[in-house]
Amino acid sequence: MFDNDIPIPIRKHPNFRAMSVGESIFFPHDGPIMKCKAYLYAMTVQKHSDVYRFMGRSVTEKRVKGVRVWRTR
Repeated sequence: MFDNDIPIPIRKHPNFRAMSVGESIFFPHDGPIMKCKAYLYAMTVQKHSDVYRFMGRSVTEKRVKGVRVWRTR
């Protein structure tokens, strides 16, 4: 049976372009950094831009494992 009137979910990526140089954002993530979708999206923004540069590291903050992404340029 087919369903009607089911809205398509909106993909919500962090707005890395709104970050200032030196700002960072933490994403809870239990696994390798290369499996973190937010980090990969930051790398995609960087790949398609001459203006934006990001750096990410696996970190543990307040006993929560995750990835922190910084804007470096």
